[in-house]
Amino acid sequence: MRTDDQISIFVSALNPEAVKPFNLNQTTNQSASNYLIDADGMIEFPVLGRVEVAGLTTVEATEMLKKRLLQYINNPIVNVRLTNFKFTILGEVRAPGVYTVNQERLTLPEAIGMARDLDIMGIYKNVRVIREENGIRTETHVNFTSDSIFHSPVYYVRQNDLIYIEPHNRKINRTTDNLRYWTVTMSTTSFLINMYFILTRNN
Repeated sequence: MRTDDQISIFVSALNPEAVKPFNLNQTTNQSASNYLIDADGMIEFPVLGRVEVAGLTTVEATEMLKKRLLQYINNPIVNVRLTNFKFTILGEVRAPGVYTVNQERLTLPEAIGMARDLDIMGIYKNVRVIREENGIRTETHVNFTSDSIFHSPVYYVRQNDLIYIEPHNRKINRTTDNLRYWTVTMSTTSFLINMYFILTRNN
């Protein structure tokens, strides 16, 4: 989790009255409280005050809050979820765009499947994943035709990942050929128009 992420936290226990002070939304016993991680990586949690969560996974944040709550609640149950987990997928897929999901553990094949799989012209051997962590941007190339994908550091999609599916060379060539065709066509048309005016003026 990082700055500006939105998370939901729900605290429960055998004694419902004991957890009420720790849930901002007390209208129902099943409503989670929503938090925005501020510029310092902190959230303002009831009773506990400011709690640092940036840099933690939801699992790590869950365990940390459980330990902090033990002094107030017997056997607390904490549910932490990232509510604005999103990634972008561009290139040769049928439905490119920005996707927001309510799950943090999403694989690269699942993400591409959400974009309705690779277009027929997409390259399975060179899927690029661009990721930024701690201000450092990295680019990883993944080969979907190799078992190495399961050991790739980008096999699990992370918040704000950019996935790019390169076009096949045939599409690039086809686009280039189309451009050449229209260039030649426009040149020919211009030539004929110029000849028409020259002949008309001479007559």
